[in-house]
Amino acid sequence: MRQITPKRFFTVITVILAALTFARPGRSQSPSQTAPGRDMNRERAIWQELEKIAPKSVETFKAATEAYDKDDYERAATLYRQVMEKAPSFDHIYRRLGSALALSGKTDEGMRYLERAYEMNPSPENMSTLAQFLDNPGEGKKSSNSDKARALDLAKKGLAAYQAQNRHDSPYNAVILAQIAFELDNVKEARAAVNALAANHPDLMQTHFYLAILAAADEDGEKAEQEIKKAQSLGLPAEAAQQFLDSGVHTRAQTWRYLYYALYLVGAWGAGLVALFALGKLFSNLTLRSIEGADPNGATGSKEISLRSCSTSSSAFSFVGTSSATMILSATFVIPIEV
Repeated sequence: MRQITPKRFFTVITVILAALTFARPGRSQSPSQTAPGRDMNRERAIWQELEKIAPKSVETFKAATEAYDKDDYERAATLYRQVMEKAPSFDHIYRRLGSALALSGKTDEGMRYLERAYEMNPSPENMSTLAQFLDNPGEGKKSSNSDKARALDLAKKGLAAYQAQNRHDSPYNAVILAQIAFELDNVKEARAAVNALAANHPDLMQTHFYLAILAAADEDGEKAEQEIKKAQSLGLPAEAAQQFLDSGVHTRAQTWRYLYYALYLVGAWGAGLVALFALGKLFSNLTLRSIEGADPNGATGSKEISLRSCSTSSSAFSFVGTSSATMILSATFVIPIEV
């Protein structure tokens, strides 16, 4: 049987996480959709902040964000730079510009702006975005162990700061923490992030994907299988779901399912045997009473004949039932094993 070993399982999860882009800086997802979309209440608040500093740059900022959301990172970076020149104290612009540069391949320059945004204002968005790019700096680049450790610390602080503000609209901070924690095999921190997602975003694809990972880590194969199928119905690519199941989750779920069926069947037979033995004892007592009260020299009445017949049949059937139950108990526990 293929077992879910921690090393093998988390290796598979790391591969899936690396292949999927679940969250983008500054984006959230509506509960009923898997396509990314911005938290417009938060976005309007950012516009209002910028309007106080550089009112003529608000439209340029909007245009830059529109380009960013269309994956036109070079144009977004160009426009964000124009806003930065007019509003050099606006920390949001450094975060957006840094993200656009990093995603366009200019990772080192982008990281400098992300660090600058964090230094200016350690907000939940600035901490979580810096954590995301520290953990995954871009295509063809690998983060160091120290960068990953710092990313986890920043992601934890980002989620804590977000929750301290009593904000629950965006799943971004929790998703970033869950993703980094799972990559580092830190189930404790991952569980905290996933609990936040489950409480505030129960219909999000990422929520059920991460719940599936937790269930597998807890060796609950059946729940893991249910959660990954739910995630797939909400937008998780079929190949990612299958890769997760092939890591050993499906085999474990199937094994427990067969075991449940076997226990149910044995339990049903056990209950039937108890009933048969009780019925046999009842008829035996009635027959003995009938014999004790009957005249030994008299002819056997139809009542006595009927009781003796029922008692004999019940005993025989009980014996057959016991034998059959033993055979079924042996057969049902021969569980199919995957080669």
